[in-house]
Amino acid sequence: MSKPRRVRPSLPLDDACAGVQQRKAVPHQFVLDAIAALSPTTYPMFGCLAVYVEDKIVLVLRDRRDKTADNGVWLATTEDHHDSLRRDFPSMRSIQVLGKGVTGWLVPRSCTTLTLRVP
Repeated sequence: MSKPRRVRPSLPLDDACAGVQQRKAVPHQFVLDAIAALSPTTYPMFGCLAVYVEDKIVLVLRDRRDKTADNGVWLATTEDHHDSLRRDFPSMRSIQVLGKGVTGWLVPRSCTTLTLRVP
């Protein structure tokens, strides 16, 4: 047996937008603009924005007011590729929010150090 739905009071037309929650601005929008040809899909994830190309997560865009150390563009990769990425981008490091040690996510120390090359 299904539960009865809760009845929400309707708002007068002049207050219709009062109940609509504003979407947050996309963090680091320039990244999505740069990879638009790849038709990325985005989903909110843990206060960040996950970026998928086809069925694979490739990036996370993060710009939080609290705990700002890992703000920026997270690159999804495996440990096998860390050395080659650090040769091209010396400022890359593992994100800190998941704890100490090596993770599958790298982030440049500053978003301005990342130059996107889309094939």
